Amino acid sequence: MDRYWIVDEFRWAHILLLALLIYIGWRVFLLNWIYPILLGTALIPGILYLNLVRLSDVDKIEPLGVIALQMIIGILLIYPAIFFEGQLIQLLRNFNLTPAYNFSPSSLFFWIVFALLIVAPVEEGLKFAGTFLGNYLHQENDEPSDTVVYCVAVAAGFALFENYRYIFGNVSQLGLNDAFILAIARSFTAIPLHLGVAMTMGAYLSAYYNPEQLGFHPSKKSSFLLKAFTVPVLIHGIYDLIVFLLFFNFYLQVTAAIIYVIIISLYTWFQVQELRKRGLD
Repeated sequence: MDRYWIVDEFRWAHILLLALLIYIGWRVFLLNWIYPILLGTALIPGILYLNLVRLSDVDKIEPLGVIALQMIIGILLIYPAIFFEGQLIQLLRNFNLTPAYNFSPSSLFFWIVFALLIVAPVEEGLKFAGTFLGNYLHQENDEPSDTVVYCVAVAAGFALFENYRYIFGNVSQLGLNDAFILAIARSFTAIPLHLGVAMTMGAYLSAYYNPEQLGFHPSKKSSFLLKAFTVPVLIHGIYDLIVFLLFFNFYLQVTAAIIYVIIISLYTWFQVQELRKRGLD
C-alpha cells in the first residue's frame, strides 16, 4: 500500500487537533471559569508565532492539515521526553548529584549537566526525530523552506503542550495571579525559544534535504545533518543554563531569557530568509 494513503491534506489531523484543544479548554473550564483565559495566555502566543512562520512562506502556504499533523507529533513527544529526562535525572541522583538552588560546586555541576547533557539533547533530539517522521508521512515538503515550517510546527506542538502541563500542573501551588505571570513570562521566553531553535534546526535540515538546490555540494549533507542536531542543542542548553543559574531572582531570569531569545530569534529569522533567497536563485 502506498504510504501516502492519507488523503485530503491530512484534514483528519486538523480536526483531531481542534478536538484536543476544545477538550483541554472544557477541562480547564470545569476547574475554574477563569482558567480558559489562563489557557489562552499559555497557548495563543505560540500559535501566533507558528502562524507567522507559516504565512511567511509566501511561495506556497503549507496545508493546515499537515501543520496539525506535525503539531500532533510534537505533542506526543512530550511523553518520551518526560521518561528519558526522568531516567537521566535518576542516574545523576545515583551519583549523589541532586538539584540545589545555590552556587556550590556540586549544584553548579548538576545544572550544567542537566541543561547541556539532559534537557537540551533529549528535547531537541526528539523534535529532530519527529520532523523526520513527519516528512516521511507526507509529500508536501517540496521547497527548501518547507522543512523550517514543519520543524517549527513540531516544536510548537511540543512547547505548547509542555506549557499547558507546566502551568496547570502547578496552578494550585502558585495561585491564579502567579500562574498568569508565569504563563505570560513563558510566552515570551520558553515558547519562542523552542520555536526559534526549531527554525535553526529546520534551516540545517533544509540544506540536508536540498543541498544542490541551495548551492551546496552534496558532500556537505552529513555536516548539515550533524549541525541540525548540535546547534539547537547548544542554543537550548545555554538558555536553560541561564535560567537555572539565575534562580535567585525571577524578574532577572525573565529579563535575561527575553534578551537571549530576541538575539536567537533575530539570528534564526535572518538565517531562514537567506535560505529562502538561495532557494529562489
